[in-house]
Amino acid sequence: MSKKKIWLILSACFMVIGVLIFVIVMSVYRWDFSKLSTVKYQTNTHEISESFRDISIDTATADVILKPTQEAGCKVVCVEEEKIQHTVSVQNDTLTVQVVDERAWYEHIGISFGKTSITVYLPQNAYDTLTIKESTGYVEIAKEFTFASVDVTSS
Repeated sequence: MSKKKIWLILSACFMVIGVLIFVIVMSVYRWDFSKLSTVKYQTNTHEISESFRDISIDTATADVILKPTQEAGCKVVCVEEEKIQHTVSVQNDTLTVQVVDERAWYEHIGISFGKTSITVYLPQNAYDTLTIKESTGYVEIAKEFTFASVDVTSS
């Protein structure tokens, strides 16, 4: 038998073994692909009592949702990965939400089936400026809000 045929038979055996291992693992997990995720998610809620006229959100992959609320203060709810969190503060009359990515280079490689989001509950309907810098998430703004200036950047 030639070396070429031996390598082809050997590679076919490895492929069959790989498929069998996949089927066994997925059967143990009852075909729930979300159990293969290497990312853990958490929900952080930030209560804002200061007043502001402008909104600035800078994130990477989180969906951004602006919703009205009947409460007196603003609330920002972030569903985020454990090592990619957001800071929320009011600076210079601007509500600022920024991403803080604390992952090492090798932690950028993984499997994720969840979604991250930033939901901002706003007590007023009118604001001066809205600035959103986004990469891959979507932006949803309730129709009740009005802004003097809007700048939304997204891929």
